[in-house]
Amino acid sequence: MTSDDYPQSALRQERQGTVRFRVNVTAAGRAENVEILEANGQDLADATTRILTRRARFRPAVRDCQPVPGEYEGGLRWVLPE
Repeated sequence: MTSDDYPQSALRQERQGTVRFRVNVTAAGRAENVEILEANGQDLADATTRILTRRARFRPAVRDCQPVPGEYEGGLRWVLPE
């Protein structure tokens, strides 16, 4: 995540916050079906979803030594760039 990812509306309002999410992880380690559990604003939630689906990579779950789809729950803290 870079400062370019910060939503402009949140920057203008000098708003920070945490977005909690749950995401399905494919066997290839890609994020899909992002569910926002809690957010400090829709703009931060939308930006988190966009970042997760475009750039996030996860270590997939493993069953019988083979990668399988799984689920990950976490959070992303948005802090105003300096």
